[in-house]
Amino acid sequence: MNGSDLNPDYVPEHMLTWAANQRELLERVVVELLTTGSWPVLSDLTRILAGEGQPLPLRSIFWEIPKPLGWIEHNPDRIRLTAFGLRLTEPGRPLLDGLIAVLRLAVERYPKGGDEAVVRRSDLSTIADDGLVSVLSNILYADARFLGGFQGLPDEDWSCPIDESIVNYWTAETIDDYLRVRADELRQSPHGGWGGAPPDLVLTDPIADKAAEGVLPAPELGAEAGSTVELVVAYGDRPWQIGERIGGGGFGQVCAARSGDTEGVIKLVPKDPGASRELLFADLAGVPNVVPVWDQGEYRGYWFLVMPRAERSLEVLLEASGQLPVAESVAILTDIADALVALDGRVVHRDLKPANVLELNGHWCLADFGIARYAEATTGGETRKHALSPPWAAPERFRGERATAATDVYALGVIGYELLTGELPFQGSSWEDFQEAHLEQEPPELPNAPALLAALIGECLYKSPSARPSPANLRARLDGVTQPLTSTGLARLSEVNKIEVQRLAQTASREAAAMTAAERRQQLVRDATRAYNQISDALFSSLIEMVSSAKAQRDPDVRNWRIAFGPARLEMSAVAAPSAGWNAAGVFDLVSVGQVTLRIPTDRYGYGGRSHSLWFADAQAETEYCWFETGFTLMAMMATLPEIDPFELSGDKDAELALRPGVHTHQVAWPFTPLRLGELDDFVGHWAGWLADAAEGRLQRTSADTAQAVGSWRRS
Repeated sequence: MNGSDLNPDYVPEHMLTWAANQRELLERVVVELLTTGSWPVLSDLTRILAGEGQPLPLRSIFWEIPKPLGWIEHNPDRIRLTAFGLRLTEPGRPLLDGLIAVLRLAVERYPKGGDEAVVRRSDLSTIADDGLVSVLSNILYADARFLGGFQGLPDEDWSCPIDESIVNYWTAETIDDYLRVRADELRQSPHGGWGGAPPDLVLTDPIADKAAEGVLPAPELGAEAGSTVELVVAYGDRPWQIGERIGGGGFGQVCAARSGDTEGVIKLVPKDPGASRELLFADLAGVPNVVPVWDQGEYRGYWFLVMPRAERSLEVLLEASGQLPVAESVAILTDIADALVALDGRVVHRDLKPANVLELNGHWCLADFGIARYAEATTGGETRKHALSPPWAAPERFRGERATAATDVYALGVIGYELLTGELPFQGSSWEDFQEAHLEQEPPELPNAPALLAALIGECLYKSPSARPSPANLRARLDGVTQPLTSTGLARLSEVNKIEVQRLAQTASREAAAMTAAERRQQLVRDATRAYNQISDALFSSLIEMVSSAKAQRDPDVRNWRIAFGPARLEMSAVAAPSAGWNAAGVFDLVSVGQVTLRIPTDRYGYGGRSHSLWFADAQAETEYCWFETGFTLMAMMATLPEIDPFELSGDKDAELALRPGVHTHQVAWPFTPLRLGELDDFVGHWAGWLADAAEGRLQRTSADTAQAVGSWRRS
């Protein structure tokens, strides 16, 4: 290759023009690749250039890169160039030499009439300089035509299968020979963006049952600004004009759109095998804070959706501002939560992230509802990778499990952490990095967030979907996260919670990416333990603040404590497994148990205090787990009353019978009451009151209102 010839005749003129205008940036991308061994992250390169006195809008620039030259790969946003893009730069020459060496090796190994040629990663060291091996690994791909696919490669066992298209390259001696053949192939593809005669455009109306069809000339997508094509959609007789391309590169393309005086955007999603249009268009009627879809249709090889043009995305706001104030963060999370509440039971977004949260008419709204499930259904490898965005994906998504409303709650937790700190809670530079982080690591603490908000974000990031708050609970608690705490003990909860989160982050054991039912159960137990310890710390710190004269004993390893105040003894146990007698037949699932017990010297009536059970269970809604406070007693007609009344049960046969319909000796004396951080005032208040009564000798047995407790738990 002639190093000074950066304008090969097989590359269309508009691509050469774009490359010439951005030559310095393209070459800087290649230099970063050669220096670090990885394609540069967009935000990192932006900061580097700004530090060098070149503040450039790189995102806007590279959104416009012609598709055959390169693209922006999401999660994180990396700038990638194809072999064509490398060909148009001077620093790309050694990489191209390495690529042609790989091609020659593949040709040598390909048996005429055989199925494939295989080149393994280990072969790279035999055909390229050691310094280029890692770099070549970042620009070689499997799963599509040679040097033209999109899927990344594993570290060690990589092989690049070459299908029968390799025969086209048997005579290629130079990289230009190869690229010339590849250019001819791309010209035959309607989605290659290479040019050539455009196909006819057939429009259908997916909203009305009757289809309105027309044939219009269609310019290439991504053509220069100002070129338009009128899309006549029968629904509402509303024609839309496609204008300049304003985004794309992840999945689909976004162009400006206009209909009369109405401005909007058109998102064009490529048709892919295995996925139907119904997956793309979700019914969101009546849901607040979602970007409405004005029109839908079919355009060349694309489905299109017409939507209002938003002021900006949350991604743009975060890039510009970084960490946001608490009040602004809560307002954004509240808008998102309002949408999730209305969507619960109807649609799961599956790919909630800042790029899909748009500011529209003063509210932050969710967009791209059908994209993830459409991408999941397709059989195309390039499309399927966009079904999941690793920085915001819940653990169950990496395990290939079904997405639920809890999946979106987890993503909201990641967004909340990002809003409050300007950083992601889990860091990574690859799919594998993020997978390991989401499955195995605990999120770092939120050092400057209000205690209740930090606790809520932490619960959203629980590994077990069942342990996360429901959308409705999340939304209700957001209203109070910035309110001052009502007791001095709870005011210390922030510090207690930080210590607990840090302890768990240091001791959390790693889990396998593919989990068995037993492993999922263990994950739920860990989430239960984490929440229980926070509740225990909240009660202990609140009471100690109130009774400075009390004597306290606490075992930080076992996580139990005891407070002696006058003649009274109040203690809270460590979390434990339920009794073996619990079989959940006809009742709910019980995961973990604990207890709070207040003891006094036995009075003349044989009364010695009270004890309540704390149960981590889905006691009120199936698969929605949290801690509940309850208590048990004996039938009033029993001859002998218990010394501790009400008393705790740890999920044994007596507890199971008490929860079943009918008359039994054991009954529920205290209604099942949820315990959540930020909502512990009543829990702290009644134990503080009983402790005060016990210290003054006024704690007495009371008749339990068992009728009031009935109905506070569910029966399966």
